[in-house]
Amino acid sequence: MGDGRLDLYAGFSGPLSQWPALAVPDGYPRASVDSAHGEWAIGMVPGVQQGGAVQMLPLRWNLTTGAVSLLPFPGTTGIAGNGDVLVGDGAPLVVAPDGTSRRLPGRPEVRATEAGTYTANGISDDGLTVVGAVYENQVHRPLVWRCRR
Repeated sequence: MGDGRLDLYAGFSGPLSQWPALAVPDGYPRASVDSAHGEWAIGMVPGVQQGGAVQMLPLRWNLTTGAVSLLPFPGTTGIAGNGDVLVGDGAPLVVAPDGTSRRLPGRPEVRATEAGTYTANGISDDGLTVVGAVYENQVHRPLVWRCRR
């Protein structure tokens, strides 16, 4: 449209609606949205170029307020409806909207000797259940983490 809004068809038989464009952090020309749940979304902005590749930086949007935050870790794999972000590779953790984080524990009998031993690929709407895998003995085995607040 040219006025910062996108026209979207809202439902199969609903009216045409206008939605505001999401904010992009200051100093970044563009961003992409990867996933949304509830009132939250995650995505990426292009960072610095290193060795011919562009480092992508993760973002979290609050869709209610329109606020956007650049996140201080390398990548995200999911977002819960409560705004918890799942950082999924190597040593997975869950990061709340207030910045507090919870590292997901490994299994005691598995020695994490390689990057990517644990992966976390999905998070429940309430942020309390995470699914992923552990790589042990040259096989990926599914895991589920049940978290408490």
